[in-house]
Amino acid sequence: MQNPVSTHTAVDKNISAVNSHRKASDENRSADQKVIDTVSEFFGSKTSLYLHLFFYGAFIWFRLLGSSSLIKELGATTENLSSIASLEAIFLTVFVLVNQSRMKSLERKNMDLHLQMSMLAEHEVTRLAQMTDLIAKHLGVDTSHIKDLAAVKRDVSPTEILQRLSAQEEETPTTMGHGKKT
Repeated sequence: MQNPVSTHTAVDKNISAVNSHRKASDENRSADQKVIDTVSEFFGSKTSLYLHLFFYGAFIWFRLLGSSSLIKELGATTENLSSIASLEAIFLTVFVLVNQSRMKSLERKNMDLHLQMSMLAEHEVTRLAQMTDLIAKHLGVDTSHIKDLAAVKRDVSPTEILQRLSAQEEETPTTMGHGKKT
């Protein structure tokens, strides 16, 4: 039986490695990516929400109260406010799209890592099944009653699985797939 302390140490080591990789990845971002991340973080924050509520709320409040002289002194006409809001929406949309593109790239890397780890685990389980079967045969243990033992001992081909998944998706598309067949 494995010592819980060594398992804990291995878990801590893995967590530390992941955190170190994330920190290095964050530090190696380009200057423009850091700006985009900072802007996206700010405009996605409660502070930004409150500032917008205050700014646009104050404008509407003064317009409704008829204190348009103060607004005119500030040069804030409804047309100017509409232009400001439109430009802000355009820039925020661009920032969101760029940030989503980066997040999609990070997600793909994480999915690739997960797939690689799963394939390594599958390979190791296959080897364990083969070794266990050899040990059982060496000891004279009958394994003929074990269902699908031959399939468990066979290596899984990722290419074959991807091809079968693609074929299944074409036969019965899901909402994330190719859509309905025409």
